Amino acid sequence: MIDVRIRRTKLTDYEDIKAISSEIGLMHKELRPDVFTISSALELSRERFEESVRTHYMISAVIVVRDVERVVGFLDAIKEDYSYSKDSALFISEIGVREKYRKHGIGSYLMEKAEAFAKRNGMFVALNIWQSNRKALAFYERLGYVPRTIVLEKKISDLYNNENDKD
Repeated sequence: MIDVRIRRTKLTDYEDIKAISSEIGLMHKELRPDVFTISSALELSRERFEESVRTHYMISAVIVVRDVERVVGFLDAIKEDYSYSKDSALFISEIGVREKYRKHGIGSYLMEKAEAFAKRNGMFVALNIWQSNRKALAFYERLGYVPRTIVLEKKISDLYNNENDKD
């Protein structure tokens, strides 16, 4: 096991988290090329990152290499209130671990910390994954997560690109 420490994400973590987010984005592009473009897969803007650090529950998994902290994973979550539930959810909007550090328990450790935070705050944990992301589904099932909702989508081609329809 790698010696990993979990802490709140800092603004100085931007470059490391941007790199991890890009790895995740490229994987998403492979899974859903109909949804993701290369630019959307690679881009985590500094503004969006700073907003997440300020307003979300965002934690980082860090290792120390030559006396320098290096972020090798992160989890970004936000409190969500659903009209159909009496409880609030800690919604995991993104979790990622550098490819080199996967299969070392870091993702599970991040989820464990998020679950403890949710428990302390009377929330349940919710997240979405792409149906084609079999590795993610297996990971979450190992942690005890079960599918509860199904999201349906229908692609409406060129709905807003029709020059004759300005409404």
